[in-house]
Amino acid sequence: MRQTFGCSRKVITGVQQLFGKEIQLEIEAILLASPDLTATHLEELEKGDTIEIVSKDGDFYKVIVNGVEGWISTESLS
Repeated sequence: MRQTFGCSRKVITGVQQLFGKEIQLEIEAILLASPDLTATHLEELEKGDTIEIVSKDGDFYKVIVNGVEGWISTESLS
């Protein structure tokens, strides 16, 4: 089941319910190699890309995109 989320606090408070589910991005984001803004950029994600949220670590979500595992900032979903 795919769900689409935009810029709302509802995503942050309800994200634990989304672990293991696929959602579509409504904004662009950068897929990072580790949960750090200075980490290597693995991929530029586009609006409409489907991601699976795996876990959360501080200000980052561990996600899977097209079979690639990486991290995105929580700001990408807030």
